[in-house]
Amino acid sequence: MSVLRRCRGLLGSEAEAKYMVQEVFLKALENPKAFQGRSSASTYLYGVATNLCLNKLRNQSARGESWH
Repeated sequence: MSVLRRCRGLLGSEAEAKYMVQEVFLKALENPKAFQGRSSASTYLYGVATNLCLNKLRNQSARGESWH
């Protein structure tokens, strides 16, 4: 499953998903040592995408925001 598809599935918005994909890859580039090789790179990126999207949803929920 692609990172974009994962973000789109969690966020429900194409525009927000594309933004989060950029955030996923920036996070990976900023801290390359976080990927320790215990899984494939795609599995690692999928996990980063999931965490970032869920954090965004939690933060928005706590503030009472929505984007739909």
